[in-house]
Order: sequence, then structure tokens, then C-alpha cells
Amino acid sequence: MKALTVYYRISDASSRKERLPKCTKQYCLQNSLKEFYEFSQAFNIIADSVQENTRDFLVELSKEYKKISVERFNWSSGSKSFLYTLERAISELEIGSPVYFLEDDYLHRTNSYKILMEGLTIADYVTLYDHPDKYINATEPYGNPEISGGGENTKVLLTASSHWKLTNSTTDCFATNTDILSKDKKIWHKINSDYLFDYKTFVYLRKETGRTIASPIPGYSTHAELRFLTPLTNWDDI
Repeated sequence: MKALTVYYRISDASSRKERLPKCTKQYCLQNSLKEFYEFSQAFNIIADSVQENTRDFLVELSKEYKKISVERFNWSSGSKSFLYTLERAISELEIGSPVYFLEDDYLHRTNSYKILMEGLTIADYVTLYDHPDKYINATEPYGNPEISGGGENTKVLLTASSHWKLTNSTTDCFATNTDILSKDKKIWHKINSDYLFDYKTFVYLRKETGRTIASPIPGYSTHAELRFLTPLTNWDDI
């Protein structure tokens, strides 16, 4: 498999949510670098509407890590930065190249790169995030419309290092390859032109085009928001 390219979106204009106390923009980025930088051919940072302290932090990082590139914009728009990143990956990478889209409020466990790459051998889209909504019934607060009886109707798969389940959706932090992105880009643009609708997009891709989405069980990453932490890991220790 070709070398992984990471596209990391960071912004100081994102909504404020109750998160793990240590999960600052800097901490989450450094965690991602720890897990993926060594194994990636490039680590591209797309900075949208960042404040001076974040800008200075990124400048210093780019001096320390030679494979880092930083682009700055003032969109204050998740959809614009994501769709820009998607088009950039398609245009600048060879067909079939693996890519990992990341946001600035995720943590990863050790060996996340290895698990991610294994996942790409069994599914079209891969997430390391085991979203708690996959265990919350549609009738409950924050429930997933496709969940009943406390879980998904799914298939469990095995790779060398992890069990996986095929899942109904994930967030905009995912891995795939540029061949799939090229074929699916019209769908991504149509659904996310004004706002990021990750759940809606993945449900459409799965139901209308047959795309598969896999997540490891237990998960190897988490969103930093306290109410949506990946279960069965003490994320305070990461």
C-alpha cells in the first residue's frame, strides 16, 4: 500500500464544547503527530481562522517537523475547509493513495497508524473512533436513528491486530483512498456545500452506493467532547 498522507484541519472559530480538560488545540495536534508523523509521507495542516497564538505554534511546528506544511485561510467554515482539503487530496496525490482526514479535537491511542492501515484493507472508509451514538437507541437523547436494542445490525471482521465492525456512519475524521474520494466527491460536495453533515453523507454513501465504513472495537481514537468519548479507554491517560 502507498504511504499515508494526513490532512489536519485546525480552527479557533469552532464551537465551544465541554471537552477533556487537557485537549487543547496544541495537545491534540501533538498527539496526532506522535502517532502518524513518522509513518506519513506528508502532514498537511489547513488552518482556518486561527488566532495569533495558534499561528505561532504552527510556525514553530513546521520548523521542527520537515514534512509539515501549513496553509492559512479565514473562512470560519468547516464545510469550506473540508471540501478544500478533499479536492486538494484528489488533485495532488496519485490515484489510490491512502489519506487520513483529521480535526483538531481528537486523541489517538498508541499504534493508531497500524490499526488504521489494517482497516483500509477491509473497508472503503475507516474511522478509529467508536462513536458512543452506535450504542444509544434512536428514542433516547443523542440517539442514533439507526440504533435499537442498544447496538447496530452489523458484521464483525478481523485483521491482524483488531476486531472491526461495519458501522452505519462516522464523523469527518476518517481514512480512505483517493480513488474512492474521486468517485464520491460529487456526493460530498452536494451534501456538505453549506454545512458539514457527516452522518447524512455516510448514510447516503452506504445505502445508495454500497460503501462500507469500518471502526475498530474497542476504538483507537476519540472525539474530545466529554459526552461523546469512545468507551472502554481511560482517555485521561493518553
